[in-house]
Amino acid sequence: MRKYKLIFCLTALAILLIPQFIAAITPLVASTKPEEKLVGREYPVEVVSIREIESLSASDEVSTLYEYTVRISRKTIIKMIKEDWETYEYIALVQGKSAAKEWRKQEIEKAMNGPDYIELTITMVQFGEKSITYYNGLYQSPTGSPTDPVNLDFVGQGSAGTVLNHMVNNLDNHWAYPAWGISLYAFIDERPHGGSLRVESQWAQLDYPPGEFLYERNHARIFAGGYDPHGFGYWSIGGAHFERWHYLYHIIVSWDDAEALIRDDFLDEPFCSRFEHVEGYNKHINQGVPHDGKISRLWLD
Repeated sequence: MRKYKLIFCLTALAILLIPQFIAAITPLVASTKPEEKLVGREYPVEVVSIREIESLSASDEVSTLYEYTVRISRKTIIKMIKEDWETYEYIALVQGKSAAKEWRKQEIEKAMNGPDYIELTITMVQFGEKSITYYNGLYQSPTGSPTDPVNLDFVGQGSAGTVLNHMVNNLDNHWAYPAWGISLYAFIDERPHGGSLRVESQWAQLDYPPGEFLYERNHARIFAGGYDPHGFGYWSIGGAHFERWHYLYHIIVSWDDAEALIRDDFLDEPFCSRFEHVEGYNKHINQGVPHDGKISRLWLD
């Protein structure tokens, strides 16, 4: 009897310690090859039409909301599915590799049996004249609907690489590369600066506190922007949220709390000169959670 009690106690203790063990090793796993998390894959998008919806002027800056109709080819969609290793690995982790293979197979078959092109109507925000322009939401897939709002942008010395270096190494709260996380996609319009309209995957995902994927965590995705010679300099955008683990997936608790955490952390540092709360035109209820529609703009030196 004593033997069985000991086995029972050890088994119960092991079960209780599994989350703590996984949380402890996750930062180590995620930090072994962080360069693999810096994806930023870019895909071409064709512009069909553009219509101006609204223009606002505040603090000597004009922000304009546009309605874009864009077209993405079937070939591009299939390429995006095949290259989406983040979502594949996440499904493989929580449901098994066979489920991940089936997900990829079904998505490719859906695209193969679909039209040669899909058209999307998206709202793009432009700040300043011929300046930074991006879609104010993030897509889980090119054939789906937007799931997350964009609630951060970084300007001045705000390239994606600089932002990530600060968040991982220089802020009071040290963020870490998670072991996994599905892909989201952002639309970036760099045509005013000689580039193109593109859809791209996140340059990287970051968690704070590190390794807390089975508990509550702040989760941020950073997307590379470009260079604006009209005053904003090097820029990038971000989507951040506070979430809670629920069985085999996370549920969003707040968009604004994670945004505020990042904003306040940067404002404590000498390399962040100022902050602006700008209109993001995306005051919606996303995944059942309201967002205030504002974007925290951080000027980095």
